[in-house]
Amino acid sequence: MQEIYKVYTYNPMIFVWPVFIFLVTSLLAFLSLLFVYINISTFLSFFEFNNYLLLFIFSIFFIYFFSGFFGGMLKGLKVGYETKRRISFEDYVYYANEKNLYFFIIFLIKIAINFSLIFLVYNIFANQTFPIQLIGLLFFSFFFFVLNYFLHFLTIGTLIYEGLGFIKTLRMSFLTSLKNFFYLIVPYTIHIIVLASFLLPFFNLFSIFMFYPIVETFAIERMRKVASS
Repeated sequence: MQEIYKVYTYNPMIFVWPVFIFLVTSLLAFLSLLFVYINISTFLSFFEFNNYLLLFIFSIFFIYFFSGFFGGMLKGLKVGYETKRRISFEDYVYYANEKNLYFFIIFLIKIAINFSLIFLVYNIFANQTFPIQLIGLLFFSFFFFVLNYFLHFLTIGTLIYEGLGFIKTLRMSFLTSLKNFFYLIVPYTIHIIVLASFLLPFFNLFSIFMFYPIVETFAIERMRKVASS
């Protein structure tokens, strides 16, 4: 991480730029879809169309674009650190469009697993007494942490194992994160801490544009090293 920090201090835009264009393109996608949703829902209201179904459809569209832009951001961090040059906007969009479906499926897997875990824990422990609820919270925290560890490196593995095909990429990413659990758990733990810091007003600007890109690049580099060994 020290080496990544040195590169960051020498040229911060290498890391800030991918995060910035990710935020901007995601916001533009959200506003565009929101505009279309408002107009279509107004039109379909005359036919008593279910607005919840329409909202679900547009949410899926947003997740699709968001996940592709997120993949473009990760690619930008990887390319920036390796070449010491910031990724061009054209390359960012090209990669996001090329790997959109890969990252979209992984995001859907993340959502499905996390919501299933929340649903399961809630239904088992919600009506229990306090000590049992505390056990449920600990149970949830442990499995949430472990499951999202693997999901996090499934996402990063899409960068590391490019060209292998989607299924093989998932398999290789899972095996790599499993075999190197104690080596990769460090960047993942820091990743969780940085995400939590997003909730802190003002400080979150430093987290988003400094700590977050450094931590994500750290995770990418660690996985790249064990994947190539």
